[in-house]
Amino acid sequence: MRFITLSALFIFASTTLAAPVDLSSRQLDTYSSLESRDGVVDTGATTGITARSDFDDEIWLERRVIKEKKIANKAARKTRKAAAKAEVAQASQKAMNKSHKASKSDPSLSSHDKKKAAEAAGRTAAQNKRNELKAAANTKHHQLKAAGIEHRKTSGLPGRNQKFIVPAGNGKPEHTYTGKDVRKANFASHIKNSAGSRFGKSFGNSDHIDPGHTGTTKPIPGMVGAGHEHPLSGATNFSQMKKDHKSEPARIISQTDTAGDHHHMGVISHDQSRAPSHPGANDHFKVNPT
Repeated sequence: MRFITLSALFIFASTTLAAPVDLSSRQLDTYSSLESRDGVVDTGATTGITARSDFDDEIWLERRVIKEKKIANKAARKTRKAAAKAEVAQASQKAMNKSHKASKSDPSLSSHDKKKAAEAAGRTAAQNKRNELKAAANTKHHQLKAAGIEHRKTSGLPGRNQKFIVPAGNGKPEHTYTGKDVRKANFASHIKNSAGSRFGKSFGNSDHIDPGHTGTTKPIPGMVGAGHEHPLSGATNFSQMKKDHKSEPARIISQTDTAGDHHHMGVISHDQSRAPSHPGANDHFKVNPT
């Protein structure tokens, strides 16, 4: 009986101690297959551990970016809904006040009838405002969708991580833009207003009044014909574009060919070191990426 008990304990202990070794072996095989699948070179002491760690870091970072975007989009939607709700309430209250004022001097209406008329006016105004906001949102959606189509037809755009630096001068700070900023501005430049016009103006690539130290007489050497000038701004509404056109020194220049395709010609900027009294204060100079 004692011999049977000792044998059972020995078998149980052997199985228990062997389990981690067997588990490690299974993990090793899994990590090795991940290394082979992902093509990540393993430099760790244990086969597959580094490959698994790099893979996990990439997935974690990607999920974090997606999560942050979702949170930001949710907050933006919440803000827009709150603003729309406030506009509807304001329109309703104005209509009710107007109804009260109009019926105040009418002796044929009881206070109950006046209240009902005001409430009806408020409901009508609220529904009209909702319809107005919905129509504006649909128009904006179609404008942005159309701009996206034109944006994707643009060639020559810089890489997202490239940098465009406009030096400080004359009390104005240095400005640094990225290739992503340029791409956002190019997208915004294709947004059309209700009349079908783009924000910005024609850019003739005219000779500098004072070429300065650049050694060129034109902002964009080699550019033939006129182009389209747009402030280096990612704003999607015309009022903000106008503000950025005044406050930002840089612009993006594009051209459209006969096939309707767009070509990014470059980034230009005023020379901030020049005072307003300088003869070439309005000259533009090409900003090359770093």
